[in-house]
Amino acid sequence: QWSRAPPAIANRTIFHAIFFHFENIYSGVYSVQLACVYLFHQYAFCFTIPYGFILALGGLIGFLVKGSKVSLMAGVGSGAAMMALGTFSIQNYKRKTSYTMYNVLSLVVSGVVTYMMGKRYADTGAIFPAAVTGVLSLVMSLFLAYRVVMPMPPKKISSD
Repeated sequence: QWSRAPPAIANRTIFHAIFFHFENIYSGVYSVQLACVYLFHQYAFCFTIPYGFILALGGLIGFLVKGSKVSLMAGVGSGAAMMALGTFSIQNYKRKTSYTMYNVLSLVVSGVVTYMMGKRYADTGAIFPAAVTGVLSLVMSLFLAYRVVMPMPPKKISSD
């Protein structure tokens, strides 16, 4: 029925799942379900660090293109906060301790960015960067809220 069985990619990353999704684009609903399953089986720090980098890069670009110091401070500040929170989550993950607090703080930061960009879009009607960043932040906020409610189990202790 499918070109590959799902267990064949069970231990791969989200990027492998996306490529698997595109390989099986004709299998319809199964492909969408597979991509969603892999998205929701990721630790939050897998997304907070790249999201933080995108925010920081957006703030830097806003400053370089428009000379906006507010973009620089807000973008780089919120991006650095997200990257730091993601890094702290990874450190706690490696120590096999809880990192839920960092997910909650990440949710607060992404929620603030979602609100500010949504407000900016409502005021200006600008699709880019306000709407794009707002939607990206909303998706990140929803994922983080899910991850706070349904945390991933801590790293398993190896039985050496």
